[in-house]
Amino acid sequence: MCLSTPQVRYFLAAAREGNLTRAARSCGVRQPTISQSLKELEAALGGALFRRAHHGVALTPLGRAVRPHLAAIARAAVKAGQTAQAFCGASKGRGMGDGAALAIVTGGDRAGVAG
Repeated sequence: MCLSTPQVRYFLAAAREGNLTRAARSCGVRQPTISQSLKELEAALGGALFRRAHHGVALTPLGRAVRPHLAAIARAAVKAGQTAQAFCGASKGRGMGDGAALAIVTGGDRAGVAG
C-alpha cells in the first residue's frame, strides 16, 4: 500500500469541509483532482472513506476509523519538514524562511493537519 501526502491532505480537507468542491478550493486544486485522489486512496485502503451525496460527502465508518491515523501522518510530515528546515538552517547557517518547508510538506494547508 502506498499513500501520498496529497492524498492525505485531500482526505483531511474533504472530511473537514464535507464538500469536495470546497475541499478542492481549500487545497488550491480542481475538484476532479480531489475526486481521483480520494478514489485512489480508497483503493489503497480497501474501502469507501466517504458517502457521496449530491449535497456533499460524509465519512463512512472506515473513514472515521482512519482519520486519526491520516491526521497523525500529516502532523508527522509537518514535523519532518520543520526538522529538515532546522537542520538545513543549522548546517548551512540559514533556514528556508517563510514557512517554505511547511508548504513543501503540506501544500500550505495547515488546517488539514488537525485531527
